[in-house]
Amino acid sequence: MAIIRASLRSWLLLLTGLVILTGLAWWQAWDARRAVLEYASAHVQTGKRGMGVWLYDNPFQTGEARFFTKPPPNLHKDRLPPPEPGHLPAKQRPYPFAWRWIGFINAPAQGQYLLGVFAPEGIRLYVDGREAIERWEAKSPRDEMALLKLEPGPHLIDLANVQREHRLELTLFWAPPGARDRELIPIDLATPLAATASPPRLDVMYQALLRWRALLWLLPLAWLGLWLLALRNPQRTRRLLKEHRWFLAILGLAALLRLAWGATVHGISGESAFFAWRAELVLQGAWPFQGMNTRVGPFWDYVLTLPTVLFGPTAWGLRAMAAAMNLLAMVFAYRVLLREAGKPTALAAALMLAALPALVMFSRMPVEFMALGPLLFFAGLDLFSLARRKPPLAVLGGVLWGLGMFNHSVFVVFPATLGLAALAVSRLKVLKSPIPWGAALGFGLAMLPRLWDRLSHPEVQDDLSFLDPARLRELGGFVMSYLKALDGELVYQLFTGQLLIFTWWVIPAVLAAAALLLVWGLIFRRDDGSWLEAALIIALVAYLLMAPLGAPTANPRYFAYALILTALILGRAWARSWQWSPPAIRKGVLAGLLAFSCFCLASLGVNYFYAHLATGGLPLAWNDPLLDHTSDAWMNHDLLARELAKRGYPVVATADYWHHTLHLALNLYQGRPLKFQAVSWASRSHTERAAVFYNSPEGRRIMREFIDGHKPKEFRQSPLPPSLANKYILLERVGPEVEHPSDLDGVW
Repeated sequence: MAIIRASLRSWLLLLTGLVILTGLAWWQAWDARRAVLEYASAHVQTGKRGMGVWLYDNPFQTGEARFFTKPPPNLHKDRLPPPEPGHLPAKQRPYPFAWRWIGFINAPAQGQYLLGVFAPEGIRLYVDGREAIERWEAKSPRDEMALLKLEPGPHLIDLANVQREHRLELTLFWAPPGARDRELIPIDLATPLAATASPPRLDVMYQALLRWRALLWLLPLAWLGLWLLALRNPQRTRRLLKEHRWFLAILGLAALLRLAWGATVHGISGESAFFAWRAELVLQGAWPFQGMNTRVGPFWDYVLTLPTVLFGPTAWGLRAMAAAMNLLAMVFAYRVLLREAGKPTALAAALMLAALPALVMFSRMPVEFMALGPLLFFAGLDLFSLARRKPPLAVLGGVLWGLGMFNHSVFVVFPATLGLAALAVSRLKVLKSPIPWGAALGFGLAMLPRLWDRLSHPEVQDDLSFLDPARLRELGGFVMSYLKALDGELVYQLFTGQLLIFTWWVIPAVLAAAALLLVWGLIFRRDDGSWLEAALIIALVAYLLMAPLGAPTANPRYFAYALILTALILGRAWARSWQWSPPAIRKGVLAGLLAFSCFCLASLGVNYFYAHLATGGLPLAWNDPLLDHTSDAWMNHDLLARELAKRGYPVVATADYWHHTLHLALNLYQGRPLKFQAVSWASRSHTERAAVFYNSPEGRRIMREFIDGHKPKEFRQSPLPPSLANKYILLERVGPEVEHPSDLDGVW
């Protein structure tokens, strides 16, 4: 194994950074744990014995909680009196509820303690701020145990649990050092927290502790990566920075548009909240394909585990992750274009990727094929380009594109459109190259799990729309939607509800001129690089022909890949114009490129940023049968969340599996935990103060099913502002009122 060549100073820099960052993370983790214990100690009930209990009248731990001080829990059906004929078992509720048991348990001696919980449904046990047991999913009553090394003295125990309807079972037990069997925790060893303590505040502090425990590993790894890439050879790094300074300036512009102003995007799709929830499941130990379905694979969930472990599931974290992945995609785009087409094309295309309004907007919406898609696309292209010299890299490129297809079926356009373009441009000679065969092998390997899932569960798979050529009748509508998305019209109205600068036809007209220029060059100025513009034009046309087959509606987000091809065509056309122009007018071509970029940025700034910041953004409905009404609502959940917060609904439900993406998004915006969605009591808990549905045919059908599942006249439709009424239906409970489970007090 070759030893990395580096100077003594570089090695010292590496070691110093590792020591400092490891020490910083260790100290912050220690300080976060100390903060948890200090906060709990400040709210302890001195002189009392037992545990503080926060009892919620719903399974989501929201709204007002009633407080009790009780012994460590030891509740079982067999310990309750038998029910009277025709009545429910004593002290059990007809609806689910949640509770938190928090207190200090005094460990009598140092050693290994077996801590355990016997309970149904969701269980979450923290010891001194660190997660010890996590099983936040629907299960029958069972034991969950953890082996911990404890020092003698008090230790903070925080147990969260959900009791499903008609259940009342919860026991906390331990096995101290030297014990022959597990036993109940004696009440005289337990000191309760007072009602002044805040369980949500403790949750925030637990997340901070988890963050620094993760950074204890991540910060040294990040420093090692930075050292390998840049600090190991600073002279080479300075040379590369100077050589690529214009691209770095473009990347900085893209970062400003995607990251610095990311918080002004007022919508996050329910799908994105769904991925954040599944990232939590992954962190809890879920299997790789848990929750996978025909449309969405698990790869995006695993990508989201990093920001989730650091910051928890947050709306801004999803936006930042999407923006960062788009910036990384631009780096790979620049690399491959620099290698295949030269610096003018690479810079011009990077500028188009950074400044085209629709691409800026889409890159800030954290949907898997808007953020992960471009990254896999350009990383795969970079590997295919490198495979000219090292053919085995084509297999890895194929694996990346296969992961894209595995993650979402819309990714099939990667191999289909560019593969078709390559066959047409090379006149089938590409079949003689090892690169396509390697790409096909890698693609097939990555697709095996998805094929197995489809074949083994045919009853839950969607129909393959590519087998329905009748959908080509909608080609004209798809092309029109693409042009409107390209010009930003649909995107602006989706996010701001208005169009202050009328930009229609400007960007499409420039695209048409660019395509004509490249076609002219193919005829009259053909050279060794002409294959690139031919492949790009053919790929874009092929995609537009495939779009009606692969997408049920002309939702603008389905055109993200077409917009990327558009940016590449524009970049190539500007570079060719500069290359084919006489030296005397090259400055004019460059000025035209900059003027077009400034127009894009001005359009973006006025039509989106100014309109949104000035008006708060009131999105419009799409009066086009091809545009997906439900997806329109997906991007406006925070507006609804604010409305619900003003009305003071502590619990909101949506009534079926698919619509729970809306539920997740609402809770994401309202700062509530997502984890409750892992259980079957996520909807129809009989404790909802309100229920929300999409104002669409499907949503209205689900609403009727929801109403049928409740008592007559229990919910009524509540009016919403006009900006929301055409997207959502809001029901609010009118009676009977949800009875708080205060009668549990007689069980203890």
